[in-house]
Amino acid sequence: MYLRTEGTMKHQRPSDPQLPRSLWESFEREFPNSFIFSSVFPHIRQCIVSKKASPNSAVPVTSNLTVQCLESGTTCGKEETEKLGIVDLFKNMGYLHLAAFQGDLPLAYEARRLGTSVRIRNKDGFSALYFGCRTITTFMGSSTPSNKSPAEEADDREALAALRAKISRVCVFLLSHHSDPNETHDGLSLLHLACMTSAWDLIHALLLHGADPSPSSLGPSRHPVRFLKTESDRARFRSLISEAKNSTTERPPRVCPCASGLPVESCHGVPGGKLYPQEHLCCCGTRRIYSACCGKQSGKVWIEEWNEVADRLETKEVMILESLLGARHQNISDNMLERVLQAIDSGVLAKRMDGFRQAQDEILNRLGASGQIDPAFVVAIRKVGILVPYPAGVAVTVSKGEWRETIAIWNGAVDTYIVSGIDSRSKETIENAAKMSIIGGPLYRRCEASGCTNIEGRNSVQLQRCMRCQAAVYCGRACQKSAWSGHKLACQSGKVKAQLLPSQRELLAAMARATGSQNDPYVEALS
Repeated sequence: MYLRTEGTMKHQRPSDPQLPRSLWESFEREFPNSFIFSSVFPHIRQCIVSKKASPNSAVPVTSNLTVQCLESGTTCGKEETEKLGIVDLFKNMGYLHLAAFQGDLPLAYEARRLGTSVRIRNKDGFSALYFGCRTITTFMGSSTPSNKSPAEEADDREALAALRAKISRVCVFLLSHHSDPNETHDGLSLLHLACMTSAWDLIHALLLHGADPSPSSLGPSRHPVRFLKTESDRARFRSLISEAKNSTTERPPRVCPCASGLPVESCHGVPGGKLYPQEHLCCCGTRRIYSACCGKQSGKVWIEEWNEVADRLETKEVMILESLLGARHQNISDNMLERVLQAIDSGVLAKRMDGFRQAQDEILNRLGASGQIDPAFVVAIRKVGILVPYPAGVAVTVSKGEWRETIAIWNGAVDTYIVSGIDSRSKETIENAAKMSIIGGPLYRRCEASGCTNIEGRNSVQLQRCMRCQAAVYCGRACQKSAWSGHKLACQSGKVKAQLLPSQRELLAAMARATGSQNDPYVEALS
């Protein structure tokens, strides 16, 4: 049984694959009907990459669902599938569960690359691995009487055998990503299910990955070996057990989800992670390729790191300072990405970032003790744990959701500081000094005319942007006019920077002096 959507199964070779091209080409030849080649999957891919949808969510099923039944060779339309309850089945299915159910190996690769966890369970509590093994032994093992000729029945048996083999390949793939090899439901382990159908590749993989062939909770008569049909099969099973016991490792290393074929520890699990591939979709949500979007921005790179807890690769954008790379150039050079990659691969970047954070901590202590930066600002930056809350124009272009969450944590830390009562200043004064807006500057902006004390959002004051630069803000035409002589040159040259908190400006300046670089975005923010 295959999930299809009417009018959408035309083969689509993506211009923006999230997998290596060579792998895609082999998938095109072997799995031309994979769900990833449908016209609906590019939208799914885009939503997950841009974090508008979770890779662990259920597969979106539309009203034009049809299902191809392999046993009968017929296609069930919408009404028939609803009667059979098939729509509900697919609606509750995750991407890896769907891959295991259909033997769709390309979908399994794509789902892992996009971040779907092998630990996710369906409504029955089955992982994708268990769901696939169970599918082989139950649904795919049906033998419905038919009026077909012997030749047609032979063709059906051949098709079902091929499908079982495909599902088995997906199950082995899931094991290579360290799905639990001992998952058990109703007294049946994965080894039990594999032995029922003599799926030897799967049996071998399960044993290598630590499946227990003799669970102590079951008597000998219920051990998986008893589900094999012949003595030769049982002897083969015992031989595989011996091979697994003689293995030098507890289980084969976890394969990296990026499809490099390398273990996680040697790939995206290295300190600092890896650079986000230039040919992949940009994570900012523009639907463009990274190299033609955020990859063009000097001094900013997307990094992918392995997250053990989330069981996935996580993407984040990092502001790269020249000082961290030991470079001294008038402008960030064209080979920045190459130098960043070398620094990441060698672990140099991670060490320098640690040193940079230590330097920042020392500067925070010094500036805080001298009263040069606000104590509420110090509390917030320690809570958030980022280098500096970048102002607009220098801000790291993480997703809007992540940035909003960061700012919410920042302002929440300021609120906690206010409630603590350790500062005798008014709530309004502390908020003016330390709270941040979504664009990275002060939440309560000040009129930028010299001598004006008006603050946005206080006493019904509303600030207006300069019509030309859209960056400087004033409380009225009189203030804008008085500030024009000093603002004119920067405004006309496009060099006006967004307003900073006083503490933010002090910290930026101190960090620039500490690094000794005049080329960093920190310094640019002050120009």
